Amino acid sequence: MSKVLRSSRIAAGLFALSAASLLGMGTASAAPALSPIPQPSVNGVDIAGALPQQIAANGEASAQATNAIALAVTANGGTAVADAKNFSGPAAIAVGDNAHSEAWGVKPGLAIAIAGPNSTVRVTGDTPTECEGTWGFAGDFQTLTGCVLYPAGQNAVHVPLDARPLVASLPR
Repeated sequence: MSKVLRSSRIAAGLFALSAASLLGMGTASAAPALSPIPQPSVNGVDIAGALPQQIAANGEASAQATNAIALAVTANGGTAVADAKNFSGPAAIAVGDNAHSEAWGVKPGLAIAIAGPNSTVRVTGDTPTECEGTWGFAGDFQTLTGCVLYPAGQNAVHVPLDARPLVASLPR
């Protein structure tokens, strides 16, 4: 075997080991630790991002990731919580006073929860999404559900979205 081929195999092996380490492979039982990555705040926007095996907090934004990635963002008030497990990718965004968003990743799939002022948007990953208040949006590829909430005059219009019947009707 040539030295070049052998060196290439060693380099590929080291790369694979490094990638597995970065993705948290083999460390699922370890508790996440505080993220060493700076969590930015700019003009009233707080961002907390967590990579595998990390916990991040910034203002009222908090993110935790076991073997996945999570993102939480707050702007001009509000609270955002994102928690990721099992290779999920949740993001929670809260904009304005009394905005509360939660995105829980419990199985593979992306999820987003965006809440506006005086609203709560929740993605649990196990049950259909929830939108309450004046405006918000949720989309969950874990449960194939979503919801849209927007103001219409003095009331809010709530539109639940559910792709489960559509998926069930597809030929197998």
